[in-house]
Amino acid sequence: MLNVNCKVGDLAITVQAYNPDNIGKIVRIIRSKGIGPWPDLVGSQQIWEIESATPGVSLTYSILGMLYPEEVGDAPDCFLRPIRPSSAEQTSENQQEEELEYV
Repeated sequence: MLNVNCKVGDLAITVQAYNPDNIGKIVRIIRSKGIGPWPDLVGSQQIWEIESATPGVSLTYSILGMLYPEEVGDAPDCFLRPIRPSSAEQTSENQQEEELEYV
């Protein structure tokens, strides 16, 4: 089984891409496309369907040498890093929610 960075529903930042314009873009993980090969990467990869999470900002894909702006596309997990609260922030949020429940 592969170790993966992301899960469905996560917001993530692109940390690697074939098109440098895509690096640093915020995306949402829509669904798994399964495990398979990815060009120029060794071994099988978790492939995600992603969408731009920033209104008006598209991802740029190269298809047969032509560049196309797309709202939705694919990316391997190793090109993405999830954006999540740190464990300390998560603990603080959980404590705040518990305190509100008792009010």
